[in-house]
Amino acid sequence: MKKSSFLLALFAVCASLAGLNVQADVASYPSKPIRILVGYVPGGSTDGLARALGLELSEKLAQPVIVVNRPGGLTIPVVQAMLQSPADGYTLAVFDSSTVAINQFLFKKPPYDASKFTTISMLAQNPMGIIVTPSYPAKTVNEVVADLRAKPETAFASPGPGTVMHLTMELFRKRADLDQMVHVPYKGGAPALQDIMAGHVPIAMMDIASSAALIKGGNVRLIAVTTDKRLEAFPDVPTIAEAAYPGFSSISSYALYGPPGIPPAIVEKINSAVKDAMASPRMNTWLTGVSLLSTYLPAAETKSEIEREAIKYSKIIKSLGLSTDN
Repeated sequence: MKKSSFLLALFAVCASLAGLNVQADVASYPSKPIRILVGYVPGGSTDGLARALGLELSEKLAQPVIVVNRPGGLTIPVVQAMLQSPADGYTLAVFDSSTVAINQFLFKKPPYDASKFTTISMLAQNPMGIIVTPSYPAKTVNEVVADLRAKPETAFASPGPGTVMHLTMELFRKRADLDQMVHVPYKGGAPALQDIMAGHVPIAMMDIASSAALIKGGNVRLIAVTTDKRLEAFPDVPTIAEAAYPGFSSISSYALYGPPGIPPAIVEKINSAVKDAMASPRMNTWLTGVSLLSTYLPAAETKSEIEREAIKYSKIIKSLGLSTDN
């Protein structure tokens, strides 16, 4: 046999064996613990969702599911950790809209391309609302707008520049013609809420999951929510759309991702388990308790939804001239 023919035959055998190994890996998946990466500290809504999901998946996939927190850096470190992991389905990540639909527009040279991620499933959505300090005189959206027009340079808080909450407040300001308000960015939602409670900053657009306990405790007041319908946890609080601005809607999404190149059969296995997990009574009880909305979608629909979010947020970021490079 000529050397070239021998090498071709050897290559064919190796390729065949590699294919068999891939098929075996898919058939046996999962055969070891799975990691879910989270880009925030323990205790927040993203972390809580990942842990609740992990509990369900560990039962449905018969393997431990371990949540690993990699906070900080606009979630860039956690994205890098995921991208450096093998595309075998054993390293996944729960990302919110900031990571997959916003960050790429905040950099002149984006540190990653979210469109390359393996999209697995939409998990839930995190509604937001107009939060004010308890002593704030306005009680309705129209009263809030009237007060802010009378005091045009009123400060508003956010968990940080370029966050979903910040951009949603900018949408509201544009709709209500509140051009002169002063943005006060914080390093997270907790310190922003603390200053709202203390009255140092009177108003913010905040996610309901992190604010719910404070709202129920009377530490802050919820004026209106950003969803299309009223929230089950706060049925007496109107939507911004019904109260003043028809069509106004904004919400942050949570979805499950993996590194590029996970075999489709493994993605389907994970997706099937996630679908069952998000439908479980235990999961739905947990979601309702923290005011997250269960919105499971399969991979293709999730990708389409995130692409729509990205288009919306890119326009806001461009109009504001926001950039981490400034």
